[in-house]
Amino acid sequence: MDNPITVKRRKLSTSLLFVQIEESGSFRSRGNESVETGSTIYNSDGDKSMPERKPSEDEHNGDEKPRKSCCKNRIVKAAIMQKQVSDQEEELKNMKARLDEVETERNRAVVEVKEAKELANTGLLPQKVERMFSELKSLQELLSNSIKEIKSRDEEINELSKQLESAKVFEAKLADRDASLEQFKKQI
Repeated sequence: MDNPITVKRRKLSTSLLFVQIEESGSFRSRGNESVETGSTIYNSDGDKSMPERKPSEDEHNGDEKPRKSCCKNRIVKAAIMQKQVSDQEEELKNMKARLDEVETERNRAVVEVKEAKELANTGLLPQKVERMFSELKSLQELLSNSIKEIKSRDEEINELSKQLESAKVFEAKLADRDASLEQFKKQI
């Protein structure tokens, strides 16, 4: 990367090291009351290295170079990891913001669809009512026609039953005449 990453290292009372990325451009190491100002570390392949730091008395033992390079590597790795974490956190914040925008837009679209449905339903409601009234009128006409037809058939049935009764009466009279005619023939 083009921009240098600066690292701040802090030693706590429990001898734990914390690495922080600072944008101020300074590197500080605190350990047993010794504070030194250091240099800039580049994130790319480590081409620029830290200047040598004078070890404190408790750090100094015969093998300075391996300890320095190990410490430098740890610091560089920690700085890179811290930068990656902060980049990921920033990307996460951006994604959350975009997600909020998308959710807001989705909710707005849902409200618009509901309003459109309501408008369509209210627009269709008079048409539905008109269609239902026309259906009701046609059904009423069919019902009145059916009632008229039933009445006319009832009248026909009554008339036919009267004709049947008169035919039975006439048949009975005819049978009586035939019987009396037969009797009259026998008497003659």
